[in-house]
Amino acid sequence: MEFLLPVTIDRIRFHPPSRSYAVVVKDVNSELKLPIMIGTYEAQSIAMALEKVKASRPMTHDLLTSLIGEFDSHLVSIHISDLIEGVFYARLVIENNSDGVQRNIDCRPSDAIAIAVRMDAPIKVAKHVMDEVGYLEESEVEMMIDDNPTETESISELEVQLNDAVLQEDYEKAAIIRDRIKELP
Repeated sequence: MEFLLPVTIDRIRFHPPSRSYAVVVKDVNSELKLPIMIGTYEAQSIAMALEKVKASRPMTHDLLTSLIGEFDSHLVSIHISDLIEGVFYARLVIENNSDGVQRNIDCRPSDAIAIAVRMDAPIKVAKHVMDEVGYLEESEVEMMIDDNPTETESISELEVQLNDAVLQEDYEKAAIIRDRIKELP
């Protein structure tokens, strides 16, 4: 049985090198945080749901929320269940109200979080994922999310940092460094 940690959304941060965002979730029972890279659309959708802003027409996540309800079901929780080669995996746990049957549906974490916020459902992270990439305080990884690449960084310096991050299995840092390399001329 998989051990899951309940988390809350701590914040959404912009990541300039990749022009994307990170949703940072925090363990409810500790100070551990986990950054998950997401796209601009998903960041906007999550932010709108957190702020209780309604679009004039249903957005995709609103549509999925409506469909779950129309099929006489509810969202029990979402699980950020795995991290494989730097990619997070998640699932929606949906239960039918009539017969109590639960279904686990594979989903991108960003979409799962956007739906969970709309349906006021718990967000949970597998303990092994939090153990692998969670951090306690304002870490170097989190500070790098807001940093812009400097012109003095050379590709060879960054490649050394990238190799070190991979050897230390610090995949979040490795992804950020990889993005910095792509940004350099």
